[in-house]
Amino acid sequence: MIECHFLPSFGALQEKLQKAKDLYERALKLQPQHVPAICNYAALMSQVAGQLEKAHTLYQRAAALEPNDPNVLCNLGNLKREHKDDLVGAENFYKKALAVDPGHIQTLMNYGHQIALHSEDYDRAEHLLQQALRIQPGNTDGEQGLEWIRNMRATFGRSPPVESSGPAAARLRMEWERRKSLKATTSAVEYIDPKAEAEADSMAKLLLEEEEMGGMGETRDEG
Repeated sequence: MIECHFLPSFGALQEKLQKAKDLYERALKLQPQHVPAICNYAALMSQVAGQLEKAHTLYQRAAALEPNDPNVLCNLGNLKREHKDDLVGAENFYKKALAVDPGHIQTLMNYGHQIALHSEDYDRAEHLLQQALRIQPGNTDGEQGLEWIRNMRATFGRSPPVESSGPAAARLRMEWERRKSLKATTSAVEYIDPKAEAEADSMAKLLLEEEEMGGMGETRDEG
């Protein structure tokens, strides 16, 4: 049986959000340099309230106090990537975080996901995720990311196949473009569905092989 949970009203959620904001504001008046409180407040603004500029300001404030805190640097990178669509800025913060702590799990995974989804340098992305899993074996996000990368690389390499000009190849190219478009608007964890994609990729490869074999047969007949 699926358990059904009561969903509070929008007004109740807003009330709780306002109370949380008030608590953080009061705490930071008492301890304005308390970096964990600043970061938690920034996360609330970004992930719950949707106040991205406020979150960015808070993370920058934390970075000014603790410029070598990998958690702060990683969160700034996440904000740049997910909400500001600034991949170069995100990469810079991820690199800074890893320079401070080469084994920072969240940075390794987020940076690996960014590379896989946007630059399609699968070898480099795989290396980062493998590094994270060596430190934290069994991490679900890391394992799913690796499986997705391997499926994509095994099926397409770095680009969709272009040898054939038949209908199956055309559909395969359309699927490639659809995935690229989806990747640009969806986070790595949401995008990954390794089992479903592996099945779709296997079917696409079979269709393409059948089409190409048919094309070869037609060529031979013509000769």
